[in-house]
Amino acid sequence: MPFILCLVVSFGVFFAGQKMFRRLQPNPFLDSLRLGKSHYLLLGVVVGIFFPETEPIFRPFEALRYNFLGAILLWFGLQTGLSTDFQILRTVGFPALTSQAVIIIPTAIFTILAVLASGSILYRHLGLVENLPLAILLLTAFAITVRIPEPIVRWPNRAMPAHAQIQNHPIGNITALVLFTIAFPFVAQDPIFYFLDLPIIGTMGYTLFMIGLSIVGGIALDFTFRSQISGVKALSLAFGVAITLFGLCQTPGLPALSVGFLAGVWLVNTTVAKREVIESAARANDIIEPIFYVLLGTIIGGFGGAPFFHFAPLFPLAIILILVRGMGRTIGLTISQATWQMPETWRELLALSWHPQGTIGVAVGVQALYLLQFEHHTLIAGLALAVLLGQVILIPSPTPPTSPNRD
Repeated sequence: MPFILCLVVSFGVFFAGQKMFRRLQPNPFLDSLRLGKSHYLLLGVVVGIFFPETEPIFRPFEALRYNFLGAILLWFGLQTGLSTDFQILRTVGFPALTSQAVIIIPTAIFTILAVLASGSILYRHLGLVENLPLAILLLTAFAITVRIPEPIVRWPNRAMPAHAQIQNHPIGNITALVLFTIAFPFVAQDPIFYFLDLPIIGTMGYTLFMIGLSIVGGIALDFTFRSQISGVKALSLAFGVAITLFGLCQTPGLPALSVGFLAGVWLVNTTVAKREVIESAARANDIIEPIFYVLLGTIIGGFGGAPFFHFAPLFPLAIILILVRGMGRTIGLTISQATWQMPETWRELLALSWHPQGTIGVAVGVQALYLLQFEHHTLIAGLALAVLLGQVILIPSPTPPTSPNRD
């Protein structure tokens, strides 16, 4: 009865808040948090604190939450894959893609150096038991991700100039998942397993199995979207395919984000129903993202009745991640500006250097729950906190272009 009453009150507060935000002009700071779905994370933390899995009635929820979170990770990978349309990337232009690469490379290098310098901290304070290379790969992919779109707190009455609109294409997220997908088979813990009676041995076998599973999933999703007229039916079947794919990922320990990403790349570049697939997946995110944050919050709030994280290293970890990522992006942007003579002002450099992270960044952190062994999960909580803190940094918006011919 208390659990049902808590759910009723929570949904009442949620609907009241939705109506308030529609009628009133919210403060930009609060609106940024709302668009970042952080209020759902807070709701999940509260539910996790008051209803831990140590209670017998909530123990079956643990397996359900674990599998549902994994299927959502695969869906987020699929969503990023659907943005990897090769035709669109060709229209972006080689100079723009190269300038993005110049920003991404120093960010990755800074992150790797920072993790190598603090490797003992990962073991002593963050609960990582083994496989440091995989942790480095996850943290590097996390640092590359960006928030698309970009509803963050800014100084008022300043707009993004036209030449910086390339930042609104998720090239950073695509690069993060490409890097993670390519490098994962080389750092996987157990690249030897059996699929039925067929042995999968070594890095090459691991890679081929992951690609094959992704293509099969892409074909199944293509058939689903083309055979169903109703959008609701198509999305229901599509998420059923995602759950099935995640189940197949469990035995060999494949990352759901990578399998979903490869399936999305295959789907968007081969299907004839490209627009319908992208629009349907975008609508589904309005439901899937809140569920993801609530489930993650329940883990943070109470994991088996024990603290989900150690409080002492939590904020230092989040702040270090923000600073390392910001320094790497600043160096990359400075090199890009000097190479391509981009006339950014100091406001533009600040805005692009501290470009915040979003759901994909949190999803990369949660992926560690399925791939790494933890004594506790301070690493995941610290990554989620870094994303939230990065979203509320007051960033001065760039001044609008003074001439329509400005590059």
